[in-house]
Amino acid sequence: DRAGGVYATDTRAGLVFRLDSLNGTLMPFADPGGSGRPNGIDLAPDGRPLYVALGSAIGVIDLLDGTKTLLQFPPEVQPATIDGLYAYRSSLVAVQPGDSTGRAVVQYHLSEDRRSMLRADVLVRQLAPVEQPTTGVVVGDTLYFVANSQLQRYRRLYAADRRTLRTDLDPIHIMKVALTA
Repeated sequence: DRAGGVYATDTRAGLVFRLDSLNGTLMPFADPGGSGRPNGIDLAPDGRPLYVALGSAIGVIDLLDGTKTLLQFPPEVQPATIDGLYAYRSSLVAVQPGDSTGRAVVQYHLSEDRRSMLRADVLVRQLAPVEQPTTGVVVGDTLYFVANSQLQRYRRLYAADRRTLRTDLDPIHIMKVALTA
């Protein structure tokens, strides 16, 4: 943030933490609310608000007054689990690893007050090599993301005998997608 603080989610604890750059202290900052566990997180380009992925919801924490709300999805948009979440201009970009509709990367365009979504643009669908995509990074007007995290496949391979850590996974694919204004 503008004061040099860094925010991180703790999925198991269900909290957002803040690392104070002045004294190096990591402290619980907020319970973002909602029923999902926090995972993806990003700060709006203007430094306010902080967006937190909460399963298939998106929490909004106003850093000036501390209020917490949930973004309202348009009626025609079915929310899905979000792993990576990135603020980009007046939108949020979500990487959705387990979306039953086949969406892998969605750009949610926000209202002027940033409390609701105007529309959702599907940028990438879950088709090979995109399988259980996960985290990424926005560079300029492009999102780079892990297209095939293989987390569930890894879990199945390991669960087979619970003793042997298998490494016969597919090569990791990093994909990029242009973001829209």
